Amino acid sequence: MTDREEFDRTLECLELPEVGELRHQEYVRRSILGAKRSAALTIWYVLIPAYVLLGAAMKAVFLGEPDLFAVFDGIVRALARSALGEVFPALLLLGLPLAALLVNLAALVRVSWTPDGDEWRIAVRRRPINLLIALLGLLAAGSYLAYLMLRV
Repeated sequence: MTDREEFDRTLECLELPEVGELRHQEYVRRSILGAKRSAALTIWYVLIPAYVLLGAAMKAVFLGEPDLFAVFDGIVRALARSALGEVFPALLLLGLPLAALLVNLAALVRVSWTPDGDEWRIAVRRRPINLLIALLGLLAAGSYLAYLMLRV
């Protein structure tokens, strides 16, 4: 028996492996839809405080106010006169941007562990929209925190 015949017989005797159900398509679809949903929702969490900050900057520029801090303080005090009181400015200018930051960081970072539980896997995804929204949320929350520190 030649090597070729032996090789052919070996190939004929091989059993084909059975492939189970592939689930990667479902996993990829869920992550893409989740990223789009989180970006679409949390952009509003950043745009609302950005609108207030932009309004303060425009008021300072167009009315010739030299002190941006005083203009922003007047806007925050006006927001505090709402029905929710002092909680409303903090909720609007700190809570929403931090929520946007957390939701978009959750869309960017995936943490899992091995089945035996000994190892953690951390994967960072490249999603520029989610990263931009997270950074804008951090900037908006940071500007309000800076205002609070200067107010004291």
